[in-house]
Amino acid sequence: MSFISVSWMFNKNCAKVIDPNTMEVLREEVAKTMSTIDKIFLPTNFDVMTHLVIHIVEELDLCGLVATRWMYPIEHYMKVLKGYVPNLAQLKGNMANVYSIEKAIGFYT
Repeated sequence: MSFISVSWMFNKNCAKVIDPNTMEVLREEVAKTMSTIDKIFLPTNFDVMTHLVIHIVEELDLCGLVATRWMYPIEHYMKVLKGYVPNLAQLKGNMANVYSIEKAIGFYT
């Protein structure tokens, strides 16, 4: 039951549109869920990351939607650029060269 609630909470947090009227309900659900999980498992199973789940809801008010702040697209593109690099000794310089060549090829085509 509690893991389903955590899944529901992450689903609501990562939505592209959030109803401001449901924010208080989301805060209450997160607090209840985390206290339930804390009762089920030993305290040694918890670290800072489990506590940060509570603060994700607060970040929605402060920073806006999670989807606008994700690093996944940037990290994926960095992986693509690293795949083009032939010389791993000078990674950043080669990535800059590959990026400029890729932009030039895109412009010419």
